[in-house]
This record gives sequence, C-alpha cells and structure tokens, in this order.
Amino acid sequence: MNHPSASRRLAKLMALAFFVYGGWAGCANASHGAFVAARSFSVQGFSSATTTLLMAKARALRS
Repeated sequence: MNHPSASRRLAKLMALAFFVYGGWAGCANASHGAFVAARSFSVQGFSSATTTLLMAKARALRS
C-alpha cells in the first residue's frame, strides 16, 4: 500500500465513505434539528472513513 496511486485511491474511498454514510446519517436525523444532524453526519462519516482505512490495511497485511 506504499504506492502513491494506491494511497490516493484509499483517500478517495475514505472521502466517499465519509460523505455517503455521513450524508445518510445527517438526512436520517434532520428532523431532530441541525445540531443533531451535523453531529450524526460527522460521527457516522468518521466511523465509515476509519472502517474503510482499517479494512484496507487488513487486506494489505493479508496479501
């Protein structure tokens, strides 16, 4: 995973996970107010991006 294009690809996947799943959480919680929606967006986004990173690292260790 030290190749620059692999790192770039991982960064793009992490950003995609952050915005897709964070956006979903924000929309799902919008009826509870802006603060709750923003907090849900950020927590779910960071969780999804971190999970994507950990899965990529686990795969790299396995191969």
